[in-house]
Amino acid sequence: MSWQIKNGLLYETDFLNIPWLKHFFTLRANGNLRDREILNRICEKEKINPLSVVSAEQVHGDKIFSVRKEHLGKRISSVDALLTDCLNIPLIVFTADCLPMFFVEKKKKIIGLIHAGRKGTTQEIAQKTVEMIKNEYNSNPANLLIAIGPHIHSCCYPVNLTKLNYEQLLSAGVKKKNIFISDYCTSCRNDLFFSYHLEKEKAGRMMGLIMLHPHPSLSLQGRGFVLRGTQPEGIKVRGRRVT
Repeated sequence: MSWQIKNGLLYETDFLNIPWLKHFFTLRANGNLRDREILNRICEKEKINPLSVVSAEQVHGDKIFSVRKEHLGKRISSVDALLTDCLNIPLIVFTADCLPMFFVEKKKKIIGLIHAGRKGTTQEIAQKTVEMIKNEYNSNPANLLIAIGPHIHSCCYPVNLTKLNYEQLLSAGVKKKNIFISDYCTSCRNDLFFSYHLEKEKAGRMMGLIMLHPHPSLSLQGRGFVLRGTQPEGIKVRGRRVT
């Protein structure tokens, strides 16, 4: 299993070795991350400014959004995937059975986070995200590392979302060795995770977070560096979406 619990949060083991990357996935024990107080507390514990987080509306679609520094602290409407190459902008998604997919392009220092449910999967959001990284950031899919966090597996759900997304990634040019899939099934391990399949409307939400973190190995030029504590009020939302 490439995912491990450390200090009360879940991490992808290979990603922990990237010095300029911050990431984690919460557990049931952390509470419902839709609760803003809980979200703030987790972020502050991890030395992340909670006012900076950028979230997706999550409409179970295939829209992808490139996040810039002017989107700091915003919830981006009508999208299920977020990308950025800017420092200190935490990207987040909420899940309770759907796939949280963490994207890292190590060569060009690009990150992304996808919420992929059944509808998003059938609309090929994973493949479209790889294509957007390739086209908008001039990146080679072979340089992508992708970690798929805890989600409902085929043992508990009639559609094998794991296999479908895995095949999309391979089809888009991601190398097999660069895809890390969590063995945790959110329905089987309801002791560790929330599961909408089991709990319906009573289910809380876990949160996945990823952020480019300042490090000597990174060049700040063109990276939209954002100081900790920057306030998001009054920021005008701009950016591009693709279908």
